[in-house]
Amino acid sequence: MSEFYTNVSNDKVCTPAGYEDFYGVQRIHRDFYWHLITEQGQELKCSVNHPIKNNDGVFIKANEYKRGDVVQTDVGSQTLVYSEFVNEPIYLYDFIDVGERKELYTNGIVSHNCEFLGSTNTLIHATKLRALTFRTPLYEKNNFKCYHEPEPDRSYVIVVDTSRGLGLDYSAFIVFDITEYPYRGVGKYRSKDISPLLYPDVIYNAARKYNDAFVLVEINDIGEQVANILYNDFEYENIFRTSQKGGIQYITSGFSGGRAQLGVRTSKTVKRIGCSVLKDVVEQDKLIFEDYEYVNELCNFVQVKESFQAEQGFHDDIVMCTVLFSWLIRQDYFKDLTNKDLRKKLYADNQQMIEDDVLPFGFIDDGSGDDGIIDIDVDRLGWSLPSSDTISDKW
Repeated sequence: MSEFYTNVSNDKVCTPAGYEDFYGVQRIHRDFYWHLITEQGQELKCSVNHPIKNNDGVFIKANEYKRGDVVQTDVGSQTLVYSEFVNEPIYLYDFIDVGERKELYTNGIVSHNCEFLGSTNTLIHATKLRALTFRTPLYEKNNFKCYHEPEPDRSYVIVVDTSRGLGLDYSAFIVFDITEYPYRGVGKYRSKDISPLLYPDVIYNAARKYNDAFVLVEINDIGEQVANILYNDFEYENIFRTSQKGGIQYITSGFSGGRAQLGVRTSKTVKRIGCSVLKDVVEQDKLIFEDYEYVNELCNFVQVKESFQAEQGFHDDIVMCTVLFSWLIRQDYFKDLTNKDLRKKLYADNQQMIEDDVLPFGFIDDGSGDDGIIDIDVDRLGWSLPSSDTISDKW
């Protein structure tokens, strides 16, 4: 569990450069931690990859220190007399965006101000990770954080990841604004306690709120049940379907023949494509989501063998929503759905087709000098002319 508190009172924190400003404080729950004690009794309990400054001025992860190593403190260089892994749950507190040098004293020991440095094998390049920003949501209610309210005439997609609701992994979804580049995350839901039977209700309400958003549900496990409830019980139609051809999943309308299923299974291929696209869109600023937990997860989303996943002790439910979204935006069906030029062309073609089918007004010249305009009573003839509003609703 992670919580963030903004420094609204403009307090300052003690650093090697004096008292400096900071943006806020992160409160994190960890299942284990690293414990260090110096020869002078300075004691620090922190996450295993918390960056601590050594005697050479280099930040090294806590779990890389051993007894006898030297760290920098508020009383000079100190030797560690204890440096051990502790397999017990703990709440940790971390200052965010401290001063210019991003370092501070934590119980007297010099630390980097947050975990946003990233590992050397992260999916996103470390330089980009350092540049990512986050902000306080407009509001937070019932585990939903809203960053932008829905706006008329804008298009939204919700990507859903589901857990079993046993207090272990998180169920999460992100609301994306897909109206234009860059795509933006505008809302996020995250809970480890929500039941899969109640989760569809939360998704449905969010989807209706955001202009009847299209929904992509990950169905590897219990997510299939969530997708079925959303479609059958709530009768929600705007759910992406997938079909397979040659073992490859692709988004389909569901009306082209063959078997289509609600949602997508995160196969190795789907994840590989999604990770590749996510790297591109994040590093090229084509996907923006200024959410603290998202940035934190990206910084700990690392390569393990031939795939990417959260480092031990971290979660990746938010990042996996963005991985599936990144896979989605490379689908031909999605490109057609969001292609404004295509929609305009289809609308224009329909207008032209209607105009071609309508019998034109008649003009009769009898030489009398009268214009002789005869208005044809369309209603009497029984013609049904679709309005432009009706046409636009179809595209």
